[in-house]
Formats: sequence, structure tokens, C-alpha cells
Amino acid sequence: MAEDYRVRVGFLDHPKTQALEEELGAEAVLCLMRLWEFCRSTPGRERGDLGGMSDPAIERAARWPR
Repeated sequence: MAEDYRVRVGFLDHPKTQALEEELGAEAVLCLMRLWEFCRSTPGRERGDLGGMSDPAIERAARWPR
């Protein structure tokens, strides 16, 4: 199990990150980072493959607000 993941300097100012925040709010960026953490800390998901997960399960993993 990985103990960390790296976020590139400039991530918060990247056009895709800015677009995500403009469209869905700052919490969406935090949820994305939580989803990365979930993948890095869950055996079999370290490469970011969410295959087989339902939409509600992904929402829970990211702690997406309903």
C-alpha cells in the first residue's frame, strides 16, 4: 500500500483544475484529491482503475456531497 502520492506544483492553477472549481466549486477539487488518496491506499486500485465500482461507491470514496 502506498503511503503518499504526489501533486505537481501548479496543480491548483492548472486550467483543468480551475475549470473543475468554476464548474463544481472548490470542494470538487478536494473530492478529486480524496479519490486519488482512495486509489493509492486501496489494494488493486493503486493505478486509479475504478472499474467495477458503482457511481454511488465512487461518490462515497471521494466524499462527494449529495
